[in-house]
Amino acid sequence: MLALTTIGAKTGLERTNPVGYGVDGDGWLITASAAGAKNHPAWYYNLAAHPDRAVIEIGGERIPVTATQYEPEEAERKFQEVIRTSSRMARRTLLGYRAATDRVIPIIRLTRR
Repeated sequence: MLALTTIGAKTGLERTNPVGYGVDGDGWLITASAAGAKNHPAWYYNLAAHPDRAVIEIGGERIPVTATQYEPEEAERKFQEVIRTSSRMARRTLLGYRAATDRVIPIIRLTRR
């Protein structure tokens, strides 16, 4: 888990959420699964509004990041990559979230600024 701090899309206030992640070269992949809910998580909209104003914390290190959302075809490839490299428990959880919703779950890449 990483701590993702975003700037609220509507409020402009800092918001911090725990988010599961996978490592992708020199960046990190996060999924806006919201546990399979009908809508994307609030942090997703915050990142969309302010992709260059996010910070993550991993292992006590705070890292300013830029968020880039993958287009659907590339997102599917990255999702399969996350599934392939995840623990059995994480894999089952992500697949369960995906099965629980009709929406496309966005995959976002975070890169160090």
